[in-house]
Amino acid sequence: MFVVDNANHLRHAYVDTHSNMCAGPDSPCYTDSDWGAPGGWTLMANPTVTSWGPGRLDVLVTAYQWNGSSYTYHLWHRYRDAGFDSGWRDRGTPKSSSYHLLGGAGVTTYSPGSLDVFVSGTDNAICHGVYNDSNGTLTWYNWLTLSSTYTITDSPDAASWLPNRSMSWLHDTNGNLWDCGGSNSGSWGSCSGWSPPTNGNGQALKFTNKPSIIALGDQRVLVASRATDPACPSCAAQGWMKLWDWGKYTGPWVATGGALAGAGVDLSSW
Repeated sequence: MFVVDNANHLRHAYVDTHSNMCAGPDSPCYTDSDWGAPGGWTLMANPTVTSWGPGRLDVLVTAYQWNGSSYTYHLWHRYRDAGFDSGWRDRGTPKSSSYHLLGGAGVTTYSPGSLDVFVSGTDNAICHGVYNDSNGTLTWYNWLTLSSTYTITDSPDAASWLPNRSMSWLHDTNGNLWDCGGSNSGSWGSCSGWSPPTNGNGQALKFTNKPSIIALGDQRVLVASRATDPACPSCAAQGWMKLWDWGKYTGPWVATGGALAGAGVDLSSW
């Protein structure tokens, strides 16, 4: 588990069932829990993490700094591999040095040695970064630009459901959910909107905060998001989940119940 604390440091906690010192969720390990921050940079969003195999963790976080006349936004990368700590690696920005990133990043992997990273900017664009571990570089590509009718409002999330296939998900300011998919060679042309769940009167709910997506390993993905009811502003938001099966079938939106406040949701599959 990774979070950013109020001192602008990346914090790490974990459970290791092979260790008697931290064998369960009531006794997490905190060894090397403070991963710090890149010198002179302020972490601007929660981190995102993935693993392409045993012993490997790749963590990415967006950050900004004041350069004397304006802010500069970069993606930063740090990984652990079988005990080796890479330290902070600057992965730059998708476009010009003044390009304004919006929120955090989404990351996914479909094979050892590669990462697919997605970020959004205030120009309403989604950019795709491909990391190649053999040469230690991340190359940026333009992915998609959301129609000017809509405005991206939060960080994307990403998953890979087949080798060389990635889906990137995000929200807009109107509470819509978007699927922006493609392959490593390029996007599929445009983002597809997903119809939200409805209330008892058939009125569409509005998605809020960062969505979450997880691949289940069999060409299916599960999508989750937090949604509010515009007909009841004082009502608590709920979590909603939906199954996608390689485009052949999409199940109904299913409410998780309860009351969700603040940030969005996250998913994992074991």
